Amino acid sequence: MSDQERKSVFSNVFTIGTPECAIFFSVAAMVLALLILTVGFWKAVLIAALMAVGAFLGGVKDKRQCLKNVINRLFPARSVVPYREQNPEIARAVRKATEAPAKDEAEAVPEEETPAQDQPQDEA
Repeated sequence: MSDQERKSVFSNVFTIGTPECAIFFSVAAMVLALLILTVGFWKAVLIAALMAVGAFLGGVKDKRQCLKNVINRLFPARSVVPYREQNPEIARAVRKATEAPAKDEAEAVPEEETPAQDQPQDEA
């Protein structure tokens, strides 16, 4: 097998829809199933997590930038304007919907009538 053919096979391993990819992931699923059956679910999850950490440490050149990207994707900056505030029509509709029930409730609740001090109350 020449170097060109070898590179082609390895590049197709992670290209979805190729036979090489199907074979690779079926073997990986079989190994995972055997691992779960032999050592148990949680130990297999721990092994898979440690393998993922090892793959990250060995496969990513700029680890600091990669971690920053992951953290920024999980926890975006507060300066990012939500979509509803970018679109004025949505912002108006949201404001109108949140303000309208408060006004309706205030109008719907009648003021309690206090008994007049001048009128005698029944004493029983």
